[in-house]
Amino acid sequence: NELTGQVLSPEFRLSYNNQGFLEDQKIPFRMTPNLRELVGSMMMEGRFIPSMSMAASALKSNTEDIDAILRLLVRDDIVAWYTSKSMAKHDFKTQELEKQLMDRVAKNVDSIQSKVLECSVKKVPKDLATLPSQPVDQRVRDLLAEASGYEKLSMMETNFQPWL
Repeated sequence: NELTGQVLSPEFRLSYNNQGFLEDQKIPFRMTPNLRELVGSMMMEGRFIPSMSMAASALKSNTEDIDAILRLLVRDDIVAWYTSKSMAKHDFKTQELEKQLMDRVAKNVDSIQSKVLECSVKKVPKDLATLPSQPVDQRVRDLLAEASGYEKLSMMETNFQPWL
């Protein structure tokens, strides 16, 4: 919206396969050349990557609190997704549907949390003789390179396209 600056459309949803599990995306997140230019090379090489790692670490340190919130969000989303594809339009049918979908919700939340965990800062051992050969935020660097690689940009989901 040009007036409010809101970019997210109300149709934006997580992508589920036909069993109700999160689909593996071709790219981890949207990082087009335009977005890289917007962030700027100084920020991209400076604060951006460590900030993403630290945000993932902050989420990781509050796993129990985040778990409850994620379960509610994923449950609501998957129930809305499933009811849009089925005939469960009444409260009783929706409650039965929620019970059936709880294992899918749990697996989807576990998938999200594992992705956050892999992006969090890795602890460096106190023993200076065994310093890691890679930066502590290497996974975020790898994901950023994957998300902005030209060969992957053509495989973006429609809702990641630059006109959004």
